[in-house]
Amino acid sequence: MSRTTRRFSRAARPRGTRAFVGFALLLLLAFGLPGRAFASAADYGYPYPNAPDCDEQTGANCLNDQWGMTQGQCHSWVAYRLNQLNKAELNGVTFTSSYKQPAGQRWGGGWEWGPAAARAGITVDDHPALGSVAWWSANGGHVTYVEAVNTDGTVQISEMNFDYHNTFRFATLQRGVRWPDGFIHIADRVPSAPATAPSAPTNVAATAGDARASVSWGAPASNGGSAVLGYTITTNPGGQQTTAPASSTNATVTGLSNGTGYAFTVHATNAVGNSTESASSNVVVPSGRPGPPTNVAGTGGDARASVSWGAPASNGGSAVLGYTITAAPGGQTATAGASSTNATVAGLSNGTGYTFTVHATNAVGNSTESSSSNVVVPAGHPDPPTNVRATAAKQSAVVSWTAPARDNGAPITGFTISVLRKTTVAKTVRVAPVSRITVTGLTAGATYTFKVAATNRAGTSATSASSRPITLAVSVPTPARPGYWMLSRAGNVYAFGSAPYLGSSGSPGAQATQIVPAGTHGYYVLTGSQIQAFGSAPPLHNSSLRLFAGERVTSMSLFSGSGSGYWLFTSRGRVFPVPSTNASSAPFFGDLSRVALSGSVLGSVATPTGRGYYMVGVDGGVFAFGDARFYGSMGGRHLSQPIVALVPTADNHGYWLVASDGGVFAFGSAKFKGSMGGAQLQQPIVGMVRYGDGYLMVAADGGVFNFSTRAFAGSLGGRALASPVVSIAAP
Repeated sequence: MSRTTRRFSRAARPRGTRAFVGFALLLLLAFGLPGRAFASAADYGYPYPNAPDCDEQTGANCLNDQWGMTQGQCHSWVAYRLNQLNKAELNGVTFTSSYKQPAGQRWGGGWEWGPAAARAGITVDDHPALGSVAWWSANGGHVTYVEAVNTDGTVQISEMNFDYHNTFRFATLQRGVRWPDGFIHIADRVPSAPATAPSAPTNVAATAGDARASVSWGAPASNGGSAVLGYTITTNPGGQQTTAPASSTNATVTGLSNGTGYAFTVHATNAVGNSTESASSNVVVPSGRPGPPTNVAGTGGDARASVSWGAPASNGGSAVLGYTITAAPGGQTATAGASSTNATVAGLSNGTGYTFTVHATNAVGNSTESSSSNVVVPAGHPDPPTNVRATAAKQSAVVSWTAPARDNGAPITGFTISVLRKTTVAKTVRVAPVSRITVTGLTAGATYTFKVAATNRAGTSATSASSRPITLAVSVPTPARPGYWMLSRAGNVYAFGSAPYLGSSGSPGAQATQIVPAGTHGYYVLTGSQIQAFGSAPPLHNSSLRLFAGERVTSMSLFSGSGSGYWLFTSRGRVFPVPSTNASSAPFFGDLSRVALSGSVLGSVATPTGRGYYMVGVDGGVFAFGDARFYGSMGGRHLSQPIVALVPTADNHGYWLVASDGGVFAFGSAKFKGSMGGAQLQQPIVGMVRYGDGYLMVAADGGVFNFSTRAFAGSLGGRALASPVVSIAAP
C-alpha cells in the first residue's frame, strides 16, 4: 500500500481499509505462496528492507529512495524491480517517479499510477504480462510487480507494504479474487518459455556437530525459468525439514541425536514448485562432548595418590579417547587411556589434603569436570628415630630415643625396638608413641645394642643408628633353701629340708622307679608306666603302652614343665610322647628304636628347657635329642661299674654321668665337684640330682653324698628300709 500521499493517515485510515487488509490476508490463506516465504526483500538486493513506517499525515519517517519514491513502500519496491529485471525493455533508462511524465508531474502514490501511466501514454489493461505492474486504486492504492503469469491464468506477484508495515512477500492473484484495477505495461519483459520447477541442488555435503549438522549444496543447474525462492533440507532418518533462503547454499540442521548416522537431501523451490530431491549427502554422525566421569575416589600414597572413577554415562556420540585427572590444590595432573578407570597422580606434598576431579575427552572436546573425590592426605614412611640410648638394669635395659623430626605426612602410631646380641636380633618390642621403655627378659651378663624404627599409617621407617652397647650385670641369686625327695621301690616318698612331704603311694611289691618334681609343691611318682600326681602337680593322662618282651619303662620327663604332656622312655631306647589331660602332647624329637645298642638304656632326662631330652646307656653312651647337645660320653670305654644317671647343667651346655660306685664324669660346662670313686660303699649309687652349684648322689640304702655349696638336708643312711631307694629329686 502506498503511504506517500496525505489522503489519509495511519491513525485515520479511510473506511474500508481494515476490511481490505483482512480480505488480503484471507486471500493469502486461500491461495498461499508459491512455496515457503524463504526470503526477505533484502535477499533480492532491495536496499531499504528495514525502512521505518511512514506517517502519511505528518510526514514523519517518510524517507525518499533513490528513484523519488518513499522507502519501504509498494511503489519503491516496484521501481527497484523494474530497474533490476526490465533493463533491456527500458532501453537503459532508469525508471523514476518522473519517468515519461509531463513537466511537473510524478507517478505519486499507488492510487495515482493508473492516471500517471495514461499521462505517459503507457497502456493500462486487464491483461497481465511478465514484468508488468498490477495496480489498485482503492483504499490508498497499491502496486505490485508481476513475477510470472501462470498457464492456469493465475498471476505471481511480489509486493511490499501490503500490511502497512513495510512487509515483503510473494502472492498469487486469481481473477475474481483480489484482481487489480489493471495492469500497467511500462516495459513488459519478453516472455520466455513457460517456467518449470528448478532442477535439483548439487554437491550436497554434510559436516557433523553437537546434536546438529552443517549441510551445504550447490545451486541448481537451472532455476526452471523462475527465480529460486528458497531451499528445503530433509533429514534421513526422521524426515525433519529445515529451510534456507534463496541466497544461501548452506544451513544448520538442529535437534539431531548424537551417535546416530544421518544423511541429507535438498530441494529447491521457485514460483512453479519444488525440484526433485538432490542426491543424498555423505552420512555424518553428530557428536558432542562426553558426560563427566562418575564415582571419583582417591587413596593416598607417598607423595602421590591413586585415583579411580567410573566411565561417563554418555560418550556424547563419540568414543572416549582418554581421561585427565586434576588435583586440588596445586593443579597437578595425570592422564589415562580410554580403557582405564584409575591413575596415579604424583608430585603431591605429604601431609596436604587433596581432592581430585576427572574429565573425559573425545574427538569433540573435554567433558565438564567430575564431582570432587574424597579428601586424600598423601603420606610416606617416617624418618628413623635418632639419639637412641640404653641404660643397663637387672636383666633389663631402659631404652630412650628422639622421635623423627619428619613424620612424612602422617602421625607416628608406634615404635619397634630391635634388641641385638652382636648382629643377631634377640627380640623385638612394639610400643605406642612413647620415647622411653624398659626392655625386660634379657640375659644377665650379655651385651646388647638397640635400634628403633618409627611407624605411621604409611609404613615403618628404616631403623635408627644403633645405641652404644651395654652389658647387663650378673645377679647373684639368692641361695635356695636346701631340700630334696627320695623315692623307694615300694613307692614311699621321703622329704628332706625345705622339700615338703606331699604324700606317697607306698605299698609292698610296688615297682616305683622315679620321682619327678613339678615345681616346689608338687611331684609325680612313676610306677611301671603309671604316673601318680601329688601336691600341686596337675594330673597327667596315663597311657597304656605296648612293650616288647623284656622291655620296661625306665623314666619319664615333663615337656616345658607340668600340664603340657610328657615323655615315657623305655629300656630299649624308645620314646612315647603322651598328651596331658588338656590333649596337649609333648613333641617327638627322635629315639633309639632303630639303633643297635650294646647295653640297655637305663634312663632319660629332659633338658633344663624341657624342649629336648638325653638318653644314657649302662655303658655310658649318651644320645641327645631336641635342644639337647652332645658333649661327650663314656661309650666304648671300659668301666668297672655301670652308669646309673645323667644330670644336665642348669645352662644346658653340659652334663654329669655317675656310675654305681660313685665315680663322676663331667662333660661340656659341667664342673667336676668330686665323687665317691674308690670309697668303700655299703650300697651302690642309684641316683643323682643337680643341687645348687653341684650335685647330690644317693645310694640304695638312702645315704646321700653332697658335692655342692648348698647345705646338706639329711639322709636315710643307717635306717632300716622295707625297700631300697631308687630315685632322688630336688624342687
